[in-house]
Amino acid sequence: MTQKKKSGVGRRKPDWSQPATRIGALLVTILLVVGAIIIVVYRDKLNLDSIKRYMTYHSLEKNDSGQTTEFKYTRDASNAFANLDGMLLLCSDTTLQLYSNSGLLYIDEQVKLSQPIITTNGSYAVVYDVGGNDLYVIRDKEVVYTYSSVQGYHLLSARINENGCLAVVEQSSGYKGSVKIFDSSFQLLLTENVSSEYVLDAIVSPDNKQFAVVTIGQKDRVFNSTINLYECKEGDLVASTTLKDQFVVDLHWKSALLWVQEKGGAAVLDSNLEVVGSWTEANQYLQGYALNGDDYAVEVFSWYKVGGSGEVLLIDDNGDAARSQPISGEVLSVSAAGKYIAVLTTEELVIYTSDLDEYSRTENDGSQRAIIGSDGATMMIGADSTRLYVP
Repeated sequence: MTQKKKSGVGRRKPDWSQPATRIGALLVTILLVVGAIIIVVYRDKLNLDSIKRYMTYHSLEKNDSGQTTEFKYTRDASNAFANLDGMLLLCSDTTLQLYSNSGLLYIDEQVKLSQPIITTNGSYAVVYDVGGNDLYVIRDKEVVYTYSSVQGYHLLSARINENGCLAVVEQSSGYKGSVKIFDSSFQLLLTENVSSEYVLDAIVSPDNKQFAVVTIGQKDRVFNSTINLYECKEGDLVASTTLKDQFVVDLHWKSALLWVQEKGGAAVLDSNLEVVGSWTEANQYLQGYALNGDDYAVEVFSWYKVGGSGEVLLIDDNGDAARSQPISGEVLSVSAAGKYIAVLTTEELVIYTSDLDEYSRTENDGSQRAIIGSDGATMMIGADSTRLYVP
């Protein structure tokens, strides 16, 4: 019988008696240990977003604090700002502009708006004139739809959902408000005229099937806000709730929950407009808020009307204050996107994660507003320029 020889190809064992082999193994071990330490120490920052930020912004020139070179725009007291897919959207009473994060101008359109307001949702933005007649929808770096109300029917509010369905609130002769619902092709689906109470706001659900209308009325010398829920197809009223002694200032509809910002706190409503929970603070002053994060709201309160110390509160989807962090200094702006939160004070910008752990901070060098993106990169906006902070 012939015995086969075992092949030694590819099975050669390292010669540990050789110094080069031992040194190489030691270096590999050291690198693995150092890598493990880095992962443990920076585990909160080493995530997919940090990789995305590196890939997106590594070519931008940044200083030691992670702030990019600023770029200029026309200074105007009426400027409204928003972050749209990582780009800066701004509108004054004469100009509508969209910039890349490095200052490349994509849109430069002449407009005539007395009080411009911008609302965003996903890849859409709506720019409209409060008390005026003109409205613009932006997507994919261009104006995709324009709307002008009938003379005398001034615009009060406009919101778009992530699918492009639009709700527009107007003043209306003979009524206390009129709500128009447009589909994603910007075709008018229906008009809901309201005569009982003054209409403040309206929003279309994420599934395009319903829309909510906010009205305000007075009873027993107390102003109450009412939210009515309608079907988009026929306009049938399906639910209603009244928030007593509350003034609704903002809305955000995420999945099955409607987040409501009130004058002194936040409330969370389910798909039947039942109040899941609410949180208010009667003994502090609201300095800022943000509803656009994933399944949470941010409320910033202070014990003083101007400046001083206060706290940042994370409101969960049960309407409870789940976590808080102390903060000092005058709060200039609060912003949230995805799992990141930005709070800008006169002294610094602090970025938190959605569990309210501190993620990063940098000095405020004169910015008046900060708008965070879903990847954590934050636009720091000054009087006539902006820069991007990349944590």
